[in-house]
Amino acid sequence: MKNIFLVLLFLNSQFAFSTDIVIHPPKISKNDNRSLYFIDMLELALDKTKFKYGDYKLQASEKVMYQGDALNALAKGKYYDIAWSMTSQKREDDLHPIRIPLLKGLLGYRVFIIHKNAQKKFFKIKTIEEIKKLKTVQGSDWPDYDILKSAGFNIVGTTDYEHMFEMVNNGEIDYFPRGLNEPWEELAARPQLKNLIVDSKNVLVYPTAIYFFVNKNNKYLARRIQEGLDIAISDGSFHEKFFKHPVTKNMFKNSSLHKRNSFNIQNPVLPKLTPEDKKYWFYLKKR
Repeated sequence: MKNIFLVLLFLNSQFAFSTDIVIHPPKISKNDNRSLYFIDMLELALDKTKFKYGDYKLQASEKVMYQGDALNALAKGKYYDIAWSMTSQKREDDLHPIRIPLLKGLLGYRVFIIHKNAQKKFFKIKTIEEIKKLKTVQGSDWPDYDILKSAGFNIVGTTDYEHMFEMVNNGEIDYFPRGLNEPWEELAARPQLKNLIVDSKNVLVYPTAIYFFVNKNNKYLARRIQEGLDIAISDGSFHEKFFKHPVTKNMFKNSSLHKRNSFNIQNPVLPKLTPEDKKYWFYLKKR
């Protein structure tokens, strides 16, 4: 009888999961709603793996940091368990990437936030050289900065996310390139910046991906998220969330992407291990 009790106790212990507490970056400002989609994707991945790894709790860190500082902290095992960011070779060297493009590559489809009085100027653009001559802005700690700089764009860098919008609104900068999922939500969150609109004519395209990243030593969390996203892709729930999430569902309607002039550039910081499997990517059909 005693032996049976010990066996049952052992078996029960194998199925007694603890709750995984996953700490992620908070919004960097009250108007920053970009994170909502990625938090929901993280929740989806963790939900899909509850049967194997148990329950979880997502928790926003109290530590607000700009992107470069946040990733450096994650690499040191401080403040966060996970972050999401556009990939680069350096970021994949410093951190553990979960190589599933969370936006199917659409962060590399860049439409422009411009001053409302500049739309006629952007309508007249015919070549990428004309775009390069105009003044643009990106986060100095974003891979986009290096991509545009290497391609010869006239670019200003800053770590102040809110100031980038203000620079365009005040006429200091000609345009602020944003991923396809971003600009309409961003402008709706900043109604006080009355001079801002989204250019309706052009799209700049370069290959890139935004991934979840964890600390290199956190193999457990990396494995759980990888497995959860793989399940979500296989059962269709990843695809459904991508097209129906409030942050992303209107991006094709708003952008009229197929009607835009498309300008392509290379991405010199794209890692060699970027997956090529077509199931991960969005492909723009030719007109």
